[in-house]
Amino acid sequence: MRIVEIFSQDIGKKELEFDLHDDLSFFMQNDPEFYRTEYFPFLTKFHRSYKAGNELSPAIFKKVVLTGFNQYKGKFPTEGLPSELPVEDLREICTKMYSEELKNCKDEQTPKED
Repeated sequence: MRIVEIFSQDIGKKELEFDLHDDLSFFMQNDPEFYRTEYFPFLTKFHRSYKAGNELSPAIFKKVVLTGFNQYKGKFPTEGLPSELPVEDLREICTKMYSEELKNCKDEQTPKED
C-alpha cells in the first residue's frame, strides 16, 4: 500500500459487511410485524392487479421497500447503513422483488398469510 492510499481513505466511513439488498428482502418477507401489516397486504393487491390484467412495473414496489427499509434500520441500527436508501439500490431491490413476484403470479402462487 502506498502512503497516498492510506491518507486518501475515507476515515470513519464503514462499508457494510453484508448484502443490503438480500438482507432487506429477507427482513421484509420474514419479519412477522412488517409482513403482516405491510408486505402481505401489498402482495395481495399486486396479485389481484396482475390477475385483472393491469400493467405493472417494478416502481410499484417503491413505497413498500422504503417502508421496509425504515423499519429495518430502526430494528437493526448498523454502522455504515445509509440514513436513506440510495436510488440505485431502491431501483435494484424493486426490480428483483418485482421479478420474483411476477414469477409467483405466473406460477399462481399466492402470498401466504402468517
